[in-house]
Amino acid sequence: GGSRVPFVARWPGKIKPGSETDTLVSLVDFYATFRELLGQKEDGQGMDSYSFLGQLLPGHANKSKVRDHVVYHAGKNSFLGIREKEWLLTFGGVPKHIITGKTGELTSGRLYHLAKDPKEKKDVYKQYPDVVKRLEEAMRKELAKKDSPFSVSNGQIIKNE
Repeated sequence: GGSRVPFVARWPGKIKPGSETDTLVSLVDFYATFRELLGQKEDGQGMDSYSFLGQLLPGHANKSKVRDHVVYHAGKNSFLGIREKEWLLTFGGVPKHIITGKTGELTSGRLYHLAKDPKEKKDVYKQYPDVVKRLEEAMRKELAKKDSPFSVSNGQIIKNE
């Protein structure tokens, strides 16, 4: 996977051929999408899942809100990142060195403008402090969620088992 993996869907008579969307989708979003497609009511499961059915089927309004960011994590000690539209903010060193000190400050990461740099070659972290601040705050909120795969202990990120 990654932060820019295309998703292709085909459903003759339902999904308009050649249609495109730039909607952010995560693998966990399939749960809410299928639940909505099948007309199932909220069941308290998949709390981090957002339906993207409205982006697949023209004229269908989503019953849940559309995702505004996606959090990525890979491996025990490698990668944590957050994507919002054309921005990707990454942090390395999971689980030990993303947050430092007792205040829970995120360490310096790398910021990529995916529309201009789809191969993630140019770090623009210092050029866009407002974007960094916004994405770091979104990451802090994600890490604080009770169902987060990570938690903070003594200023260190720990992968929940």
